[in-house]
Amino acid sequence: MSSLMCSVVVTSEDSHSLTSNLTGPAIDDPLVVSRSLALMWGFGALLLAVTVALHRSRGADDAVLVAVIAAAAAGAVMLALVRDIKPRAVELVIVSGTALIGVLIVFGGKVGEAYAAFYVWQNVHAFYFLPWRRAALQLAVMVLSCPLALALGSPSGGAWAVKCTVAIGTLLVSGLFVGLLKERVTRLLASLAEAAHRDVLTGLLNRRGFEDALPLEVERASRGGRPLSLLLIDIDHFKQINDRCGHQAGDLALARVASALAGELRQIETVARIGGEEFAVLLPDTGEHGAFVAAQRLRGKVAAAAGEGGSQLTVSIGVASIPTHASDGEALVQAADRALYAAKSLGRDRAALYSAEAMRYIFEEQAGGGQQESAQIATMVALAEALDTRDAHTATHSRTVGRYAQMIASELGLPPERARAVGIAGVLHDIGKIAVTDAILFKPGPLAADERELIKEHPGFGARLLSAPAFGEIRGWVLAHHERPDGHGYPFGLAGEAIPLEAKILAVADAFEAMTSGHAGRPAIDRQAALAELQKAAGTKFDARVVQALSAISSHIELSSQPPIAAG
Repeated sequence: MSSLMCSVVVTSEDSHSLTSNLTGPAIDDPLVVSRSLALMWGFGALLLAVTVALHRSRGADDAVLVAVIAAAAAGAVMLALVRDIKPRAVELVIVSGTALIGVLIVFGGKVGEAYAAFYVWQNVHAFYFLPWRRAALQLAVMVLSCPLALALGSPSGGAWAVKCTVAIGTLLVSGLFVGLLKERVTRLLASLAEAAHRDVLTGLLNRRGFEDALPLEVERASRGGRPLSLLLIDIDHFKQINDRCGHQAGDLALARVASALAGELRQIETVARIGGEEFAVLLPDTGEHGAFVAAQRLRGKVAAAAGEGGSQLTVSIGVASIPTHASDGEALVQAADRALYAAKSLGRDRAALYSAEAMRYIFEEQAGGGQQESAQIATMVALAEALDTRDAHTATHSRTVGRYAQMIASELGLPPERARAVGIAGVLHDIGKIAVTDAILFKPGPLAADERELIKEHPGFGARLLSAPAFGEIRGWVLAHHERPDGHGYPFGLAGEAIPLEAKILAVADAFEAMTSGHAGRPAIDRQAALAELQKAAGTKFDARVVQALSAISSHIELSSQPPIAAG
């Protein structure tokens, strides 16, 4: 997956070249319009010059005809030099051509009426290059000009009326025909362009469609000062599906994943298949935390959709956001790609949020062959610390709980390595709250019953996030850090010695930090008042030995934020 950038991000020139090769020049290309008009005027001047040279019509005014030829030739040269002709200029050119044709008919003598055929040329250009309404206006000018010129040039009674009728009918039919033909061509080009941006198998946007959508969303996010997140999704072990079950089964798996992804997204969100088993999801107005929750939700939907087909299918997801992790589209893709690599390195079937520090651990280990456990812990520590930034009141909560927990563990006589593991568990203790919305987590008033139940699910969700072997016993401590000695805690209602000592340490450290730092709806209290509250609840809500250990070291505790515990 480290090569994903090579397949996703191409230059705008490459993209334009690919599109042009498929659809050809656009019919409203200013250069095409000016060249076409130049050819019409130039060929008209040449044809007129040849007819005048071959046939001297009786009653013709040669000086006027030569002047018209010169004007048409000069117009052709000028149009050939124009590279960016404007729509109003196109209308002026066609009107000028209509006027010159009228002059030819009036001063062309007996053959002057033959020049009425030039009106058709004008009409074709009007209906091909102008919108319907503007082309109809040009047609109206021609319909008025043609009979007037014929009347002035060759007033021949009934024959004149017939010629006018035929000329007007020809203009109407040619305009309608060319206009309808243009409509069909426009729809065909639009259909081809849409097909060029769609994946045939899944119906999602393809890589080219993603390349077009990404810069637009980045620009919109930058202009509005809004976040933008990207999920890069890779089907785990997809090659095995093709090898064992055949490509038809692989195609079915791709279709199921695509359907699961598309079915979960809002209308403003974009999902694309950017490679063989690779997908991308753009989430406008979504920050890193919301994107991570969305990634976890999509993982579950994919697994459920695959299960309906009687097969197991999992995905790994890399998550990155603007402006937190990147400032432009290319950097955003790079960050999400690295996060995806981390997700796969951590055992697949998981989402990983980009963290520069965590990625450094992972990629250094990859190069040096170090222990993968350090990278796994680094990733989750980075995620936990990133989660704290959701609210100013909790900006350093996790790292501070980790520091307190490590100090308490040391005071209780746990070996240094054990105490350090407890400190890491303190940093990770609330990682499951990533599944809880900010509206509930930071609600100023009392929670409703269903909201309280949702909050109580966060230890279990955190334990599932810490399912990698590197977390070992830490996972159990995080799961049990809201259990109480009196058996009234959650999620299992454990009591007494059934609760790991390390989980009891986390509970005391968490409560002490919350009371001394304060949070939404409750102001901070001083050190002694917090210790008094803990001692009141010792033996029921908190373990008495742990509260006593905290009291013994309380004078050495710095309540200000300290550097986070190292994860390596």
